[in-house]
Amino acid sequence: MHQLFLEDEIKIFLALRNPATFLPVAFAQSKAATPDAYLKGLHPTQIRWSDLVRRIQGQFPMTKLTVWCNEDTPLIWDDILRSIAGIEADQKITGRFDLLASIMSDEGMNRFLNYLRTHPPKSEGQKRRVIAAFLDKYAVYDKIEEVVDLPGMTDDMAEELSQIYDHDVAFIENLPGVNFI
Repeated sequence: MHQLFLEDEIKIFLALRNPATFLPVAFAQSKAATPDAYLKGLHPTQIRWSDLVRRIQGQFPMTKLTVWCNEDTPLIWDDILRSIAGIEADQKITGRFDLLASIMSDEGMNRFLNYLRTHPPKSEGQKRRVIAAFLDKYAVYDKIEEVVDLPGMTDDMAEELSQIYDHDVAFIENLPGVNFI
């Protein structure tokens, strides 16, 4: 990309996903016969998104890299849109709650929008807490619940992968040159 667009600034936007939920989906979409064949000798607990982030930074040090956790997307969707489109925080954008509307009941979405109109959040953190509260009460769970179904993956392994992922994300958040949403 850098060779094709020498004059342009290249940006990469990367959503991370917990390997406990990523691996079953990735394996199901692969042509591999077994999870072991898909992983090619790599144990699931060895997966680190930070390895990918550091490889990207090593190969393309001038590329701006924006990263977020897929699991947080409903809470930060408008921040993601703004970052990708280069829109300032004070500008209105259409569609900033579209993702939220797709996973929340109609009643919940109407109450959420009315709440925002009558109680405008004073900060991004406050807005995210409001979204989380409304999701907690009005989320359509079959649209947000992820089933971990990978042959050989136990509940204990899924928990271990989640803990490793949390530590890896904390590491990525502190990497220089990474814009973490």
